[in-house]
Amino acid sequence: MKFALLALPLGLVAAHAAETTVKLQPFEVDRSFPATLLPSKPTLISVDPKQFGDFTIETIVPHGAQVQKGDVLVKFESKAFKRKLEDQKRAVEANRLSLASNELSYSKLKEETDMKMDAAKRAARIAAEDLAYFKETGRKAKEDDAQNDLETAAQRLEGAKEELRQLKKMYEADDVTEETEEIILKRQEFTVKSAELSKHLTDLAIAQRLEKTIPRELEQLTAADHSAALALEKAQNELPRSLESAKISLDAAKV
Repeated sequence: MKFALLALPLGLVAAHAAETTVKLQPFEVDRSFPATLLPSKPTLISVDPKQFGDFTIETIVPHGAQVQKGDVLVKFESKAFKRKLEDQKRAVEANRLSLASNELSYSKLKEETDMKMDAAKRAARIAAEDLAYFKETGRKAKEDDAQNDLETAAQRLEGAKEELRQLKKMYEADDVTEETEEIILKRQEFTVKSAELSKHLTDLAIAQRLEKTIPRELEQLTAADHSAALALEKAQNELPRSLESAKISLDAAKV
């Protein structure tokens, strides 16, 4: 800083009576103070993490220091970051294993879905075939078989009675009935009684078959056919939805 000083020698002591020449010339005063220079185009350095937010500065280059390419400007404490990084690595590995497990589960579910669908279709087809066969052929065959059992029992009884009549007729022609003939007659009489009991039991069994067993079988086959048809309809509605839901979950896990 420069100042111009004009000194006027007025009021000088009389003892100095000699002449003094005053002239105009520069006058300088030096001053010093601290200052920081800023570049006209500064480069800002910032840390903007997307996940980890705990950054503790360990060392930092002093402001205004001269640096070169490759120099470390700021060094952060890394323990917390490394722990977070390890946690992330473990989480990624866990997600990978979980995804692999989900993919395997989906693959198995798809196979099981196909098997269940095939089983439902097969059960419905077999139930329908069994019912149709019973209505068209099976019921008539069982009724005919029952009727044949009735006729067989009746014929067996009639045959036993006829043989007894013939034996009696033959032995009555003799004046004296021998012991052997009596034994034969008693044996045949027992055969007749057995045939009568067999005929009675057969009548009861056949009545049960015709009135109860065969109609109940028709009811069971009809119910089985209806149940299998409902199960097939349920499988056709629910199995694809379950598989699609699992596929959506698997795709979401991959994102």
